[in-house]
Amino acid sequence: SGAKYVVFDTDRISAILARDHYSAILVDGNEHLSDDSLDKLSERLDETHFVRVHRSAVINMRFVGELQHEGDRKYVAVLTDTAKTRVAISRERLDEVKARFGIG
Repeated sequence: SGAKYVVFDTDRISAILARDHYSAILVDGNEHLSDDSLDKLSERLDETHFVRVHRSAVINMRFVGELQHEGDRKYVAVLTDTAKTRVAISRERLDEVKARFGIG
């Protein structure tokens, strides 16, 4: 993150979002930038808790407070992090996300 390396437990990550040529890692209400792609970062995360919900977003399922329906198969995950981050769920990934929550 900038000119320093920040060490944290991956359980504290609420989401990772693509930002231009970087990935923004959301941890404890702070945003840390990484040069690594979402694909590369995802490989290092526990698939039990982290899911790719969009080509530009990975979320930690433990931080999902709500799935809000916003129209024709459009959903947003509202996280329980301090910023109440809203992450769009792509149509291609919606069925997987719903299945992870046991939603039909």
